[in-house]
Amino acid sequence: MQKEKRRTILKKLIITATGIAGIPELTAANPDSGISPAEKEYQDIPLFSPVTKSGDLLFLSGKVSAVPGDIATETKNILDKMEDELTKAGSSMKKVLKVTVYLKSMDDFAGMNAIYRGRFGATPPVRTTVGVSELVGTAKIEIDCIATV
Repeated sequence: MQKEKRRTILKKLIITATGIAGIPELTAANPDSGISPAEKEYQDIPLFSPVTKSGDLLFLSGKVSAVPGDIATETKNILDKMEDELTKAGSSMKKVLKVTVYLKSMDDFAGMNAIYRGRFGATPPVRTTVGVSELVGTAKIEIDCIATV
């Protein structure tokens, strides 16, 4: 009895956590997930916007690579995604004002720079590079930016 009760509580906790983490497939798979009606109302609303516009400014949320690999592969993948999102929003890499780079290992700084160099035109944006202890999944790098339209 105790074991079953613990299992039910653990199951509800996992399903709730996956809903909060934005993994609706797992939450939707169990209609008796223990999520309140108020929480269900917001289940289909994303946790964040990939791009937000305010006046003439665009804010791109942090991007991680969809292609795991070395720092060069991940950096290129992220910068390609950023360029695509900026173009769709009416901007470009040359209009980026500020970039923040989060590296899981500062040993990857030179490798990131080798791919980063030249991607923003002749006058690159200001940049902050921060070493962090953890990133999402197996990511080695995350990048966000602010640009003009």
